[in-house]
Amino acid sequence: MSLTDISMPVADADIVTVAEPDLTAELDDLLARQIEAVVTDDLLARWRARFLAEGLVVVSEICPPEVMAALCAEVERLIAGWAVRRDIRLPTTSNTPRKMNSVKRDYIARNSALVPLLYRSKPLLDLATRIAGEEVVLCPYDDEQFVIARLTEPGDTHGWHWDDYAYGMVWVLEAPPVEDGGFIQCVADTRWDKADPRLHEILCSRPIRSYALKSGDIYFLRSDTTLHGVYPLQRPSQRTILNLAWASVADWSREVVHETTDEVYTHRGATHVEDGQS
Repeated sequence: MSLTDISMPVADADIVTVAEPDLTAELDDLLARQIEAVVTDDLLARWRARFLAEGLVVVSEICPPEVMAALCAEVERLIAGWAVRRDIRLPTTSNTPRKMNSVKRDYIARNSALVPLLYRSKPLLDLATRIAGEEVVLCPYDDEQFVIARLTEPGDTHGWHWDDYAYGMVWVLEAPPVEDGGFIQCVADTRWDKADPRLHEILCSRPIRSYALKSGDIYFLRSDTTLHGVYPLQRPSQRTILNLAWASVADWSREVVHETTDEVYTHRGATHVEDGQS
């Protein structure tokens, strides 16, 4: 198996995909060589400064074209087979909406070799560590490790929120034109009180930064202290992302309640999106 045929369907959806060792080596080698070629000391310093100041930095240069192509094909297959529709509001983020199609971590892990490999890739984790200035590690809560989300309809959004764990790397596989919405907005250096989020007070008192991204962009996010959300789609369009959620070492010793992730991505009461309707 190689990256050229990685998106072939899995024969038995009840069996968790196990990647072949040569595929792990191939992916890590491609990423390591790309990162070494493009990430100079000067670029890393600029990325780190922006990340610390804004809570988000765009790092699209790190992905070889063949990896992005394989990932796009893999995500399309996963959406066609396992996407469900969510339309909810969450009290823990001041009732902000989630209107999207999503594929949860369990379905991805059982039916994909590439996504779990990308999530555990040592070159990616090492780069994230260098940008963050502390060790970036795997997320202790399986259901939050990686998820797929797609916006398609006017009003679709991943509303303002924080994440339970410290870091995320978001792969923007499709992005609409900025005039169609679907761009990311952030408020850096904030704190999430689930019992009293006071989200709208934060939005009125702090600067909001907006980032117009294009298909193929990748951004690294300080996701637990950066309030963030996706501007609603303004017309029928398509925004598709894969989120890899990572943690700090300190996250492993914190007690975390996962009600937000469970509500958005466990798919309780969700409607399956038929192939061709997402």
